[in-house]
Amino acid sequence: MLQWREPESRGDAGWFDDDAYRTMIEVCPVPIAVIEPDTTVRLWNAAAARLFGWTADEVRGRPIPIVPETPLAECREPHAVVQGGERLVGVETRRVTRDGGSIDVALSAVPLTAGDGRVTAIMLVFEDLSERRPASAAERTAALAAARFERFFEIMPIGLAWAGDAECRRIDANPAMAHILGIPPDTNASKSADPALPFRILRDGHELPADELPMQVAAATGRSRRDVVLQVERTGGERVDLLANVAPLFDAEGRPNGCVAAFLDITERARHEEALRATNRAKDEFLAMLGHELRNPLAAVRNAVVAARREPSGAERALAIADRQAAQLAHLVDDLLDVARITHGCVTLRQERMSLRQSCRAVVDAMLATFEERGQTLVVSLPPDEVWVQGDPARLEQVLANLLSNASKFSPHGGEIALSVAMDGAEAVVRARDHGIGISRDLLPRVFDLFAQGDRALDRAEGGLGLGLTIVRRIVEAHGGRVEARSEGLGHGAELVMRLPATAAPAPVAPSGPTVAGDAAVRVLIVEDNRDAAESLAILLELFGHDVRMVHDGLAAIDAAGAALPDVMLVDIGLPGIDGYEVARRLRSDARFAPTTLVALTGYGRDDDQRRAVAAGFDRHLVKPVTVEALQEILDGVAARARTARAG
Repeated sequence: MLQWREPESRGDAGWFDDDAYRTMIEVCPVPIAVIEPDTTVRLWNAAAARLFGWTADEVRGRPIPIVPETPLAECREPHAVVQGGERLVGVETRRVTRDGGSIDVALSAVPLTAGDGRVTAIMLVFEDLSERRPASAAERTAALAAARFERFFEIMPIGLAWAGDAECRRIDANPAMAHILGIPPDTNASKSADPALPFRILRDGHELPADELPMQVAAATGRSRRDVVLQVERTGGERVDLLANVAPLFDAEGRPNGCVAAFLDITERARHEEALRATNRAKDEFLAMLGHELRNPLAAVRNAVVAARREPSGAERALAIADRQAAQLAHLVDDLLDVARITHGCVTLRQERMSLRQSCRAVVDAMLATFEERGQTLVVSLPPDEVWVQGDPARLEQVLANLLSNASKFSPHGGEIALSVAMDGAEAVVRARDHGIGISRDLLPRVFDLFAQGDRALDRAEGGLGLGLTIVRRIVEAHGGRVEARSEGLGHGAELVMRLPATAAPAPVAPSGPTVAGDAAVRVLIVEDNRDAAESLAILLELFGHDVRMVHDGLAAIDAAGAALPDVMLVDIGLPGIDGYEVARRLRSDARFAPTTLVALTGYGRDDDQRRAVAAGFDRHLVKPVTVEALQEILDGVAARARTARAG
């Protein structure tokens, strides 16, 4: 039993000034508090701080915080008992701890009196009964559950936080949440308690005041907050996107007294969603532009046809317009098909050892008229020796044409474009440099992406779908190379650089004799359900002196072939009755048509379509619109074989 001897001649509350007494209480390993009769705390030693959780600075000069709101019936509170000079010794009771829990203690209370007998203070001494009394089964279960929760709280990879009071003055965060906030573990994460914490919480880019934060709102109102999107801005400006879910906690009377919260880092998801939104915006802009680009040549073709009908004397001029615009339409469709095929890996490269130097010359010769029309100067720098690469000549010449076309398109009238070919170690390097409008810093990293284009004027005088550079990158990468764009910004021109693995020069081969194409007429059967397309093709072939017939469905094609035994059949695939594949299969099963050259004319241009046509029995597969040169090459070959057969 603790006995206290009041110092003599101290007067009221004079014992508080005695350093010896104060030091004794501070260092005592037993939890001790000294309060005034109105429960204001005067002394609170370190052992009491460890037992209840409040530090001396937090409780000194304030009412003692450990008294439950509803005191236990068997225990009158000390300040009421000792007023009459009584003492309490070893009374078992329950007190409140800082974290919102409770603890069973044995409480002793001793009144401290002045010389005149007045009670001037009360000393409280506590013993932790949990250390003395074996835990009950329920207490052991609760302790095990608490330990499991604490372990779960610590190891969860998502951010978790917990507050034990309605004002969220103390928020405990697990390690994952501390990492998100950029604070050390075990730091009080409450902005309500410390507005100077080194992070800001934002919604839609605006910082939230402490009383509008999701945890504070849930703890104050007792209402859950679901799927709240927030941003945490850490020191240095780095932002983390979070998805927050908060649930309130309630005391025994159903009043909110805290909350628990889970925070999921959705930074990567937010970036992907923004990238998808940007792609969708670019796609919508592309589709609008596609409609514009297709309507323009169609309108020109339609106007040319009407003009030719009304004024036959101007037919030649009108037909020239229609021819140019039809070529533009074909170019647009080719670009679309190329992007689709290349993007999905549906293009088979027919690679061979080829001279990049010669390919550049061929492309330059083909495009000279374009540069002359625009008054532009093309400066070509080629090495004295051949530069050999392993590649598909047609595809790589398409790349070179796109590079030059791009440079010309974005250069002013009278501008200069430079094309160079050189060796750089084991790589062949092609550079196309212009002094045109340049590429903005924002566009430069994605200039080769599908649908990516810079700002264009509404007049879109140069036209095009902006697919050329996407095609360039995919073709070059398919050849094991790479392509990059360089620019100092708008108004400073641009340089496109293609790099391909170089290869050794081929062994010399003996020259072969020239091939002489004949001009004899051949019998042609056109099978096309589009009557205008069939008739226009027939007129064209008749102008070359060929004997041409037309039918418009698959079954009629079988009958017409049996009657005419044509040298060449130009067969559309999508036919009524039976399709073009079935037409070819039936003809190939009949020996009479063994000499007949079957040519598939179709809008389906994938590699799978070509393989299917060959499997059905077609000799050639041509994608609409077919050029006159391609048709004439086939017909000349048939005529030449016929002459050879007759000569033999």
